[in-house]
Amino acid sequence: MGESDVDAYIKPVVEILKEKNLLYESDGAQVVDVREETDKKELPPVIVLKSDDSALYATTDLATIYWREQNIAPDSIWYFVDQRQGMHFEQVFRCARKAGIVSEKTELYHAGFGTMNGKDKKPFKTRDGGVLELNSLIETACAAALEKVNENIKNNVKISETERFETAEKVAIAAIKFGDLYNHRSRDYVF
Repeated sequence: MGESDVDAYIKPVVEILKEKNLLYESDGAQVVDVREETDKKELPPVIVLKSDDSALYATTDLATIYWREQNIAPDSIWYFVDQRQGMHFEQVFRCARKAGIVSEKTELYHAGFGTMNGKDKKPFKTRDGGVLELNSLIETACAAALEKVNENIKNNVKISETERFETAEKVAIAAIKFGDLYNHRSRDYVF
């Protein structure tokens, strides 16, 4: 479900939050307190509506959970999103539970992923177009592997240029796969 797919469900979710006296004003925004007595760290309120009554990611995520509960009644809802969004999902999940827009039986789970970072160790910004394309990555890896293949061939061994390139390509693709699979999904790594 895309954000725009749940526009019609935002108003009902806001009404539920109002009816349950969960929504209150803070600096002009409409928020819901999601803290629990057992919290060991501070968890700020979830902002449901900005001061101009516009929705945020939390609002559309709540509306999506509401839609799923109403139309699918899933056993679990999993989000596969960057681990930096952990607090956001903790806030949204708690708000959904407090408001009763999701069944207590429904599992809400955030499977956080680490980030793929550039050489500067900062995450790639996909919206800015700063991501290395796969074909460029494969070409770069193939060139590096071909260089190693050529270094390791003994002078008296005759291997055609085609065989060298095919070997380099196999090594490069295997290295890319290994590099991706080697890391745990929650770890950041330099790409």
